[in-house]
Amino acid sequence: IRDSPVTSPTTQSVAEGEWVINLLYDSECPVCSAEVDFLKAHDPEGRIRYTDITDPNYDPNQPGNGGVSFEDAMDRIHAVTSNG
Repeated sequence: IRDSPVTSPTTQSVAEGEWVINLLYDSECPVCSAEVDFLKAHDPEGRIRYTDITDPNYDPNQPGNGGVSFEDAMDRIHAVTSNG
């Protein structure tokens, strides 16, 4: 028996500017960039963090990147929750 209800990133209260999902995207892809622009315009609370996988400093092991390799990220879009 749980003492408190289980919360998820989509149901818990999120402070402004605190990201819930990290979107791994390819900034060299016009479709990906258009999608990121659309999402940014519709996310005034800043709940989505955007990580460009084509950045030479992209590190899959950096916190928030979910261990997603460059190759896997190029294969399909990935979103990593703030709690992993």
